[in-house]
Order: sequence, then structure tokens, then C-alpha cells
Amino acid sequence: MHDLDALLLIDANKYLDLYRTDKGRKLLAPLSEQASYIFVTQQIVDEVQRNKLSAAADFMRAKSQGLKLHSINVPDHFSGSETGKNQEILGQMRDISKSVKSVNAEIDAHTLEIMAQVAESKDEVSKALAPIFSKAVRATSDELKRARERKETGNPPGKRNDPVGDEITWEQVLSNFSGKRRLWIISRDGDYGTSFGGRFFLNSFLRSELAEITDDPVVYIFEDLVEGLTHFVETTKVKARIKLTPEEISEIETEERSLPPVDASRYVESSLASAWSAAEMQRTLDALKPTAEMQRALDALKPTAEMQSALDALKPTAEMQSALDALKPTAEMQSALDALKPTAEMQSALDALKPTAEMQSALDALKPTAEMQSALDALKPTAEMQSALDTLQPTAEMQRALDALKPTAEMQRALDALKPVTEIQRALGASKPFGESPKDDDE
Repeated sequence: MHDLDALLLIDANKYLDLYRTDKGRKLLAPLSEQASYIFVTQQIVDEVQRNKLSAAADFMRAKSQGLKLHSINVPDHFSGSETGKNQEILGQMRDISKSVKSVNAEIDAHTLEIMAQVAESKDEVSKALAPIFSKAVRATSDELKRARERKETGNPPGKRNDPVGDEITWEQVLSNFSGKRRLWIISRDGDYGTSFGGRFFLNSFLRSELAEITDDPVVYIFEDLVEGLTHFVETTKVKARIKLTPEEISEIETEERSLPPVDASRYVESSLASAWSAAEMQRTLDALKPTAEMQRALDALKPTAEMQSALDALKPTAEMQSALDALKPTAEMQSALDALKPTAEMQSALDALKPTAEMQSALDALKPTAEMQSALDALKPTAEMQSALDTLQPTAEMQRALDALKPTAEMQRALDALKPVTEIQRALGASKPFGESPKDDDE
């Protein structure tokens, strides 16, 4: 590294951004040109190696979907017609569909090829970073010890639930900052400070540690790699033959700022926060819009004016609604209805009145059998017998004649008077009829 009172630190997340951007790769040449000024730790290299494949996979997954062509839907009106023009159009559409499938297959194959290159570090980004990473500085045992203590005490940088990583890198920065005065940190991670009003402020604790090494340290922090690298070159006046145009710088900055925050996805594979550029997101949104055929089908589902009128006619008028509302029981009626419901005690009493199984069996036993019922039915007089019985009853005239034969009360008394008294009856019994001689008692 050249004798310069400056240290340039690029965080692992910025190297990983090179695997999930298109325009950012134009930075590879200017970055490689400043390799001798870049301070890189083995911890940063290891973090990039661990996560570059998943970062590339997220990017290629989104990129390939945006590149793929969409098949053409054949309208039913075309497929159902036999005219020559329609058949010609159908043939062209089939050819286009085959071409779309072929192109999409080539995109898939190319994507797999790039992923294989990243896995073997043979891709464009890995080869450009190799000279920089080859100068990585390993942490000493003392630096590792201080990093663990920093983690345990909760001092920055680093996150509470992350393994010891940023802590190791910072301890190495402190060790190598001796004799330096200026420090450039390029990171879109909030571990080193706070962004406010378009500027990034270094954490006060970290600044105090730098002040113990050198008087009045100057620290520059950037979130964008192109902005930070440009500022480093212009401020230190180091040689830089490779320069980007303003248009290229603008494109790179736009793409960098479209990436999801680091904290939202700590390089986790299959992250939902894929690295989509604004243009790719717009293409995806456009692809989700319904086609003309789909829109016509959706419009056909809308009710016509006549259907809507019929639906409106089914709605009850204000008078009908008032009548329906009037049928609803009032609060007093509802209370009365509720009061008619048997209470728990009443229900228990009603349940107790129900015959038990034994009582029901006894009641069933009292019912006449089929034979008994037949015998009872046989005792009933037939129609002929009932007619004979009815003829034996005296008519009204006969009943009056019978009643007339009955002696009146005066006649009954006269008849009763004619009856001999007991003495007369005895006398009559003692007398003999005429012509008979009384017999002697001795006879």
C-alpha cells in the first residue's frame, strides 16, 4: 500500500452489491485501479465468499423473470373460424409462441451458466475482486480477543444477534490507522453511524476510539460505492486513469439506491427482498396488467343497463321497507316473548313429567292386543241386530197408551182399600166352604 495518510474501507455489503446489479459492474475497472489503497480484512473476504452465491441467485432470479417473453393467448374467435385469414394469423401466432419458448429456454440456460461461474469464482465480478481480496489482512489473536469483548459489552459496530464480524474488522481498522488521519468508510449498513439530512455521521463511540490514535481524525462515510470511490480519488489526488461519464455515474447511483436495505435481509438465501431495479419492477408490474382479451372478458361480466335496472327493481321500496320494519317485534314484544320461554327450573319440571322408560312400557302393556281388539269389535251389535233392537222399543203412541194404563193415585188408593185387612183374611181362612161338615178334633 502506498504511503498515504488515508485508509479506504469498503464493507462486505458493497462488494456483494456488485453481484446484484447491472450498471454497478462498470465500477470494477475503477475499483481495481485503486486496489493498493483499499484496506480489506480476511473477515470481509470470508463474508463475501459465504454470501455471493445467494446474492447472485436473488438477482438472476429477478432478472431472468424480467427478460423472459410472454406467450400469446389465442382468442376464441380466431380458433373457431375457418377463414383463410384467421388460419394465417393462427399459424403466425403459433410460430411466435415457439420462438418465445426457445428464447426463454436460452435465458434459463444462460442463467444457470452464470450461477455456475459465480460458484466457481470464474465470473466477471469474482475475477475483478481477486487482486483486491488477495491482499486481505488476517486478524491477530489480540484483535480477535478485543472483538469478542466489544461484542459482549455491546459497543459498535455490529448487531446484537449477528456473529462477531464487524467487530473484528473495526479492531483491525484501529490497528492499521496508526500514522493515518483520514478514513473513508463505504457501507450501506447502519453499524458505523447514522444518516441524516443527506449526510452520514460517524458513531461518537467510534470517533472517540479514532481520536485516541490520531489527533482530530477526519472520517468520510458513503452509502454508494461510486460516490465514495469518486470522493476518495478527488480528495487524495491519487492517479485514476479510468473515469466514468456523468451518465454512467448517475445510472450506477440509481441502481445502487434501488437495492433493499441490508438490515431487511442479512444476505439470507431465498430472501424475499430480491435486488430489483426500478425498471425491472416496472416491467413486472406491466406484465401483471390484464391483456386486452382479459379486459374484454372482465367487462363482459359487468351487468348491462337492463340487468342493473332489474336488480334495482328487486330492491324493496321505502314503503315496503317500512312495512318490513313494522313486522319486527318491538323491544317490549321481544321481552314478552323471552318471558314465555321456560326457565331452567320449569324445563326441569317439564322433563320430570315425561314418563320414564318403565312407565312407558307399562302404558304400552295396557293397550289391547290385536286379538283383544278383534274380540271387542265382535261384541258390537251388527247393523241387523241394532235394527231389531230399535224395533223392540215402543213408539211414542205405544208409550202414551202404556202410560195411560197406569192407575192414578186415587185409583191406587181405592185398590189398596179393597185389600182385606189381616183379621178378615184370617177369618176367611178359618171358615169352611158350604156343604162340608166340620171334623172332629179326634179324627
